[in-house]
Amino acid sequence: MVPATRFGVTLRDNGARLIAQSGVSYEALARSVCHIAAENGDHSLRADKSSVAHWVAGTRPQPRTAGYLAEALSRRLARPLTAADLGLRSGDEPIYDPAALPGDPVAAVAQLGRADVDRRMLISGAAYSVAALVLPLQQPEIAARPDAARTRPAVAVGQGEIDAARQMTVAFNTADERLGGGHARSAVVEYLTTDVTAYLRSSFATEALRKSMFGAAAQLSYLAGWKAHDLGLSGLAQRYYLYS
Repeated sequence: MVPATRFGVTLRDNGARLIAQSGVSYEALARSVCHIAAENGDHSLRADKSSVAHWVAGTRPQPRTAGYLAEALSRRLARPLTAADLGLRSGDEPIYDPAALPGDPVAAVAQLGRADVDRRMLISGAAYSVAALVLPLQQPEIAARPDAARTRPAVAVGQGEIDAARQMTVAFNTADERLGGGHARSAVVEYLTTDVTAYLRSSFATEALRKSMFGAAAQLSYLAGWKAHDLGLSGLAQRYYLYS
C-alpha cells in the first residue's frame, strides 16, 4: 500500500460514501474483495476488515486491489463502478477505466489496444468484472457509430483488405496453436489497433463489404482476447471479447 496523500482524492471522499450506501460491513466487503481476486486467478491477496478501515482512512490500495474493490461494490450496489468512482485514480498512476472509453467501438478498441501495447495505463491489472458486461448496453447509440465512420473521407476498402485481415487472423491463430497460448499477442493487438481500425474508418463500396470488414475485425478482436486469457489476463480478455 502507498499513502493516499500523494494522490489527492482518496477512498475517504467517495468510497466511504459508496460503502455506506451498500450497507455492507467492512468484514463482508473484505471477503468479497478476496473472492473476486480469486475469480481472477489472484489467490495471494489477503484483506480483512482492518484493510478496508485503512483504505477508508486514507491508505491507497494497490491498483489491482482497487479494481477488485470497485467490482465488489458494483455487485452490492447493482451498478457499474470503477476505481476512479471510488476516488482511487491519479495522474501519476492512471487506473484503466472502461467507462471512460469512447462510445464508438472502433475508437474504443483502438484506445484499449494502445493502452495494452504501450502499458501507459494499468491495463494488465483490469479485473474480470460482472459489471463490465453491461457497459456497452448502456450506450444505445453504440451500434450506429460504425455507420458514421463510413462517411469520413478515406480510400475505399475492398475485398483485398478484408482477405488480408482474415489471413492475418488465421496466421496469428496458427501461431497460437503451434507455439502456445499468448504467442505474438502484442503483434495481434498492434495489427488490430493500426491497420484494421484504419480499415474500419474507411469508406466501402457496398454494405456487404462493410459488414465483412467489421466481421473480420471482430474475429481478430476475439483472438486478442483469447490470447490475453491464455496469459491469465482475464479482465483484459473480457474487454476484447465485449468489443468483438
